Amino acid sequence: EGMKDTPNKLIHIGHPIEMNDEQFLQQIHRLDRISREEVEPMEMKRVVSEVVTTYKPDLDHVDQEQGIIA
Repeated sequence: EGMKDTPNKLIHIGHPIEMNDEQFLQQIHRLDRISREEVEPMEMKRVVSEVVTTYKPDLDHVDQEQGIIA
């Protein structure tokens, strides 16, 4: 979507993503803060998915105690 073709069929040019810089900085600060706290793996994945909208964690298969995918 929105990619521009080039003469080389393996190279495509994209466009910058529109974003709210202030909101993004707030989200980064929030990620930084919770990364220093004891949070459940599921909570960390949820927060990351709010910042990186293309990240789709499988929250149903996170081992709460181990912090790993079951």
